[in-house]
Amino acid sequence: MNAGHQTTRRLAAKAGKPICRSCRDTLSRNYASAAAVQTEDQVAQHIPPVAQTSPQTAYGVNAGVVLSRPPQITRDLHPFESAFFLYQRRLNERSALPFTRYFYYKDRTPADREWKRKIKQRLTPARDIGRYKGYGEEAWNDEVLVGAKESDFNWQVERLLEDAETTGAEDQPPGSSETTSSAVTQKKVEHEAVERPMSRITEADKKNDFKSLNRALQRTLYLLVKDKEGRWMFPQDRLQKETLKEAAHRVLEYSAGVNMNTWVVGNVPIGHYQQDYTKSLKTDAGLNELGLKTFFMKIRIMAGQANLKENQLGLKDFKWLAKEEIQKEVEQDYWRSIKNMLAERSVGAVAVQLAVASGVNVVTVCSAKNIDKVKALGVHAVFNYNPPSVTDGILSALKGIEYLGVADGISTADSAAGWTLVYKALGGRLSGVQPNPPGILEDAQGELLWADNTPSRDRDIGEAVRGR
Repeated sequence: MNAGHQTTRRLAAKAGKPICRSCRDTLSRNYASAAAVQTEDQVAQHIPPVAQTSPQTAYGVNAGVVLSRPPQITRDLHPFESAFFLYQRRLNERSALPFTRYFYYKDRTPADREWKRKIKQRLTPARDIGRYKGYGEEAWNDEVLVGAKESDFNWQVERLLEDAETTGAEDQPPGSSETTSSAVTQKKVEHEAVERPMSRITEADKKNDFKSLNRALQRTLYLLVKDKEGRWMFPQDRLQKETLKEAAHRVLEYSAGVNMNTWVVGNVPIGHYQQDYTKSLKTDAGLNELGLKTFFMKIRIMAGQANLKENQLGLKDFKWLAKEEIQKEVEQDYWRSIKNMLAERSVGAVAVQLAVASGVNVVTVCSAKNIDKVKALGVHAVFNYNPPSVTDGILSALKGIEYLGVADGISTADSAAGWTLVYKALGGRLSGVQPNPPGILEDAQGELLWADNTPSRDRDIGEAVRGR
């Protein structure tokens, strides 16, 4: 028997009148409901009201666009690279088996006579890398000397074009038995027109036309715009009720028009820029806005051109600039925030950029002429690797910061000797691209990889590079 039944019976007893079972159950339910409501009200009186608070200060959020045109041609080769490639080609020419003419051409056929004419004129299979004389008293003298014409790129191109244009009959005298047509003996030999390669320096380069995409073909170009205040920056606008990717499409359309074929690379930003106001601004929502945070999305342009004629952001001008050209146009505070988002074509520079972007303090070495360029990447310290005291400078720069380890992206004997002293002094993790660097401790912890791309079948080159 519960409390409700007991209460009903007591009430019925006090009334002095008989009551039926159904009325008694109804009375029990009403009293139970009344008691429940009364209990809820009593508990609710003891709970203090919770006031919802919103942040009083905030940053405005902008969506920015880093629109880039990738390199259109390969970069110019370093003199060492040119010499190495020439060495490889000449080595391949000298290691090849002799050409078995009678296997491909039957004797006394037109094809055989044409081959005889060409080889008599060429004197060597590959005219662009010099003639090979494997027999005779001067057979040993086969090295390309410093400053030789065979090492000049333009000379090689001209020889290839000349080879494509000649027929082999230019040096034949009239009426020669090697001549296959009487027309050749009666008139000058006509050459087939060969399309020549275009210049690596365009008209836009010569005129310094920064609005043209047909310039600096070896570099990545970025779209920079001038706002109402005359500041150069990447296109940007306030983020609405949209994702960053949707905002990037809108900002690009509002600023540079729709006459471009573009592609947004990914759904996440590649960096951000924070601008703090000298005095906070009151927004319509009642917040104190401390500044702006601009998040940049990476976009590639594949065709078309920017057009500010009908832009909706009040932009005045635009330029297509390379990385070092951007530094000259933008403010220094802006440059420090965006420089690590922009691409480099150096492997070492890319490694430094990735480390700096990850929040790592980088202490590195380079040649004296590249110190300023490496500093611009945001390293903690950089030293010239030539002086003997470079190790002391590195150890001094590492004092007071958390040390992780050593990463060697060159892994030559000289570079290994330099960082081995640092590793012996501080320990940590080790990474490199040489399998057995000289002078390393046996208990070194890390990963040592072989990252050479020289084919193993080229023994003359591979063994020389590997030092085996």
